[in-house]
Amino acid sequence: MIDRKKTIVLIGATGLIGRQILKALIDKGYIPLVLSRNLSKVKKTFTSDVNVEHWNSNDVDALKLLINGSAAIINLAGESIASRWTATKKDAILKSRVLTTNAIVLAIQQCTIPPKVFIQSSAIGFYSCNSFLPTDENGLQGAGFLSDVVKQWEQAAVKVERKSRLIIIRTGVVISAEGGFLRKIITPIKLFIGGWFGDGSQELSWIHIKDHVKAVCFLLENDNCSGVYNLVSPNPINIKLFVRRVGLILKRPVWLPIPAFVLKLIFGKMADEVILANQNIIPERLIQSGFKFEFDNAKTALEDLLI
Repeated sequence: MIDRKKTIVLIGATGLIGRQILKALIDKGYIPLVLSRNLSKVKKTFTSDVNVEHWNSNDVDALKLLINGSAAIINLAGESIASRWTATKKDAILKSRVLTTNAIVLAIQQCTIPPKVFIQSSAIGFYSCNSFLPTDENGLQGAGFLSDVVKQWEQAAVKVERKSRLIIIRTGVVISAEGGFLRKIITPIKLFIGGWFGDGSQELSWIHIKDHVKAVCFLLENDNCSGVYNLVSPNPINIKLFVRRVGLILKRPVWLPIPAFVLKLIFGKMADEVILANQNIIPERLIQSGFKFEFDNAKTALEDLLI
């Protein structure tokens, strides 16, 4: 029988971040319970000793039984934003976040023994996508599709505050050698066609995946932590410098920037709000809570991942 007091329910565990969080939880002695609509995909991703249950992302009654008495629930689910935002894509991005979060909140509210902690993923897309100003968790909401999605996403989560300790993690660009943003940069650099986006002046608010996972565990285990936290390095970096550092480590030239107008033609508004985003986000609340970054500058982070 599973020890419910050590059980942490994970939704969206098959992604780049989710896989690493699951490993960290196991190392800490927790018992992860992975929920997914696609059991075959999950079973291919994880070893047979990982507990897996089917959940279709909207069945509140089923979820209530699965999370009742658990230590925590971590929701990382959400449709990828990394493509052109058609009307259909926008609908999927919004619904995959808000409807799933609504279902989780309703299930928690109906539990006889609610999870002690609810960690809800979010994004720094909440803030302006074009500002050099340092911005902490008190920063104002930006304008655009992504900021509107994040606002609705977070508003769905806050309804649970009377039942569980709520942590909202506004994640920046997670860098990992296993995939995501860094992998997309590495491939063209290795082919000698690497470059930055637009004029390269925009600030990149990044975080090493080890620090991201470490921060999630830190927030999970510290009872004094609640509310919104920016999960980014304390030192954002100019995107041109970031890409050039990757090139230096890989011993490849970086010389072919992609013009902004080309990115906008291909990706539309997604290019403005994501690829060309200029965000100087600061993890003020995380630092004030006593969290210590292992990789607080891009040079050491990239060397750890690429050497």
